[in-house]
Amino acid sequence: MKKITYLLLLLLSAQFLKAQAQNIDSLQRQRDTASIECAKAELFTNKAADLIQFNCQKTREISYADAGKAIEYVLKALHINSKYNDTLAVRNNFDCLSSAYFIQKKYTQAKWFVLQSNYISRYKKDVPAMINSLMRLASIKIAIKDYKMAEVDFNKAIALTKIKNDVNRQIEIEKCLSTLYTNSGKVKAATAMDKHYTLLQYNLDKSMAQQAKAKQLRVQKYYALLKAKPKPKKVVSVSETKPAILQEGQSTDESKTDVQTTALDITNQDK
Repeated sequence: MKKITYLLLLLLSAQFLKAQAQNIDSLQRQRDTASIECAKAELFTNKAADLIQFNCQKTREISYADAGKAIEYVLKALHINSKYNDTLAVRNNFDCLSSAYFIQKKYTQAKWFVLQSNYISRYKKDVPAMINSLMRLASIKIAIKDYKMAEVDFNKAIALTKIKNDVNRQIEIEKCLSTLYTNSGKVKAATAMDKHYTLLQYNLDKSMAQQAKAKQLRVQKYYALLKAKPKPKKVVSVSETKPAILQEGQSTDESKTDVQTTALDITNQDK
């Protein structure tokens, strides 16, 4: 009976270990598959970005066909990124799709994908990304001549730059808003906006100059303190401080010889 029980325990242990090993292998395969698929998604996204020069300065005219190929690549990447719930990658895909559709002048699709991107940014409280999506929305609305709503988006973006205290970005957006006012015939509003961002730029330059001057003064003060700092006194050893019993013009070797001669004279007298 004991032997049977022992054998049963051995069999159960073996089955458990086998199942555990299979689970580990399965998890490893899943990880490998996920890493391969994520690498594919990144490759698709990069190909699309190269085709439409996404998030970089345009050096050539992007054709309708190139934008179409980019959309195909991004949709493949989006499928993979959505599967693994990679929110940031999905947001990047939405932005890329919006840019591609904007090139094709499919403004409804472009607007929809920007709104999805903006939703993710608001959920993550990513203010810089929220500003970017609002700027894209404003560009789309300007393209469809919806100037009032574009103005709303610009003002929302300006409000966010104030929250982040990003004066450089605020100036950039106010310049865009001034151009919008000019193009829509709001001359007074454009003039007022020009004055405002010019004043902001002046104050920013002044503040940066003051900071640079203060930094320079701190550096000068630091080096002045280093020069004024007293040098450490040289530590003199005991042997150096011991007075030498030497006559004027007499060397050390001569002194040793004189001592030895004096000792011999004293010994001879004793004898």
